[in-house]
Amino acid sequence: SSPLLSGTVLFKDAGATIGSSTSFSQIGASATVQVTKSDFSVGVHNALTCEYSGDATYAASVSSAQSITVTQIVTTSSLSALPATTEFGQTVTLVCTVQGSTASAVTG
Repeated sequence: SSPLLSGTVLFKDAGATIGSSTSFSQIGASATVQVTKSDFSVGVHNALTCEYSGDATYAASVSSAQSITVTQIVTTSSLSALPATTEFGQTVTLVCTVQGSTASAVTG
């Protein structure tokens, strides 16, 4: 049986730490660690890495960079005029309703 991994994993975006964990799910000598993040800014994030700190048994390591693209949330706009029919000189109220989609905005 392999020794248990310990230490810390840092998740980074272009060198800036965006999450960390010490909670390992281990099978044999392989372990996984995850963080969940929903506040990436819109744009390309092409330098996402994870860094393992190492421990007394296992050496430190850094992953290769991964990339994700975060897109703007899709919206639809609809316009209504109240009243829809009016006489010259009368007031018309224009109402624009903007609806954001509920689809995920992260791809990659």
